[in-house]
Amino acid sequence: MRKRHLGIALVALVAAAAVPALVAAATKAYTSPKLTASKTGTRTILSATVARTDDGTARVAIYAPTGTTMTTSAAPGSVVGAVQASIAAHSLGGALIPLAGDIKVAPTGGVPAAQVTACAGTPTPTVIWLMELQAAGQTLPVPIYLVPTAGAEAALGPAKMIACFTPHDVPGTPPPCTPVLCAQFLSATLTFFGVFTPPPAGAWVALWTPYTPLTGQANAAGTVASPAVTAPGSLAVVARRRAKTVTVGGMVTQGGQPVAGAAVRLQRGRTAGRLASFRTLRTNSQGKFAITATAAAGTFFRASTTVPGRTSAAVCASLGSALPVPCVNGTISGFAATSGTVRAR
Repeated sequence: MRKRHLGIALVALVAAAAVPALVAAATKAYTSPKLTASKTGTRTILSATVARTDDGTARVAIYAPTGTTMTTSAAPGSVVGAVQASIAAHSLGGALIPLAGDIKVAPTGGVPAAQVTACAGTPTPTVIWLMELQAAGQTLPVPIYLVPTAGAEAALGPAKMIACFTPHDVPGTPPPCTPVLCAQFLSATLTFFGVFTPPPAGAWVALWTPYTPLTGQANAAGTVASPAVTAPGSLAVVARRRAKTVTVGGMVTQGGQPVAGAAVRLQRGRTAGRLASFRTLRTNSQGKFAITATAAAGTFFRASTTVPGRTSAAVCASLGSALPVPCVNGTISGFAATSGTVRAR
């Protein structure tokens, strides 16, 4: 049986409980939406989150970076990814419900045309994927529409993924709210297998549209953008000997910009193949690090760093003028880098 709404399909979770006429308290914020993006081998990982204290989310559209190529030829029923998600079930007191499952290519006609148009609009999606979420022993298919961009919108990227959600705070009897569980979208981590081949550096941009509280109507004027910049990082190191000491220093950059506060792990040894941990340093505001220590001539040094993904105001500052709506919570991808091995002379 095809199920259009996630919450309706989850009614089994509350079948034994009386559902009171709940109306969620209206909030006056929509500032927490955030997107992160990373790539490992052929896997692209996108994580979208929003706080439960914000207004409910009606629609999310995620634009692939300019220069991205997409493989959409998989047959219906093929697994193209995996998803982990969470919702707040407001008719269960706001209980957090985790969900997980495969992302599969939808069968032809598997999603009603009216539902496709209501969420994705036009043009016709290139492909429709279904997040087959598992909960309460049921499979809950939630569509993702991949739609090509055109005109001015193409400046954000060649295509966008769109998902729509039902309101969690609409009053009425029966039911007390729509869907039955009053389910509020909170997060989804999507891992795609070989679908996207983005450029080494680029920006995934999510446009989030909230609901106007207690109305069930999308609040287009409240739409915000949350970009996720991905870029490779690098680590350079040099070693200079003077008298009986060696000064080892270098710089950590990402996308050509210095990375402040990065933990740099230094190794040293008498041969390039036998290095041991030496010291851990932090980069300064210019992305640089240095240390002077006693070392014999000919000592070898190498450095490595792992920089986690992070929120950065610089992302919105750099992209803001190119975005059609206010920008919030820009993020930068993490990376790992290891320098070449250098010898102090």
